[in-house]
Amino acid sequence: MERDPVCVRPERDERGRLLKGSSGNPKGRPPVSRYAKLFAAAAELGAVVVLLPPTDATVADVVAPLPPEAA
Repeated sequence: MERDPVCVRPERDERGRLLKGSSGNPKGRPPVSRYAKLFAAAAELGAVVVLLPPTDATVADVVAPLPPEAA
């Protein structure tokens, strides 16, 4: 089986990605963000992560007050 010519170039790794310092990629691949790590860990556990945009609302604005018999 022949290898893909993109993968055998000296400025690329075994997957065909540019290596650090190559033209167009001076600093290498960016590190994985903490959100990407969170999503990957959640996917392994079968969980769903929901990110909501920040708001100026407080908990009292979002949660309805308890009725007197529940307090």
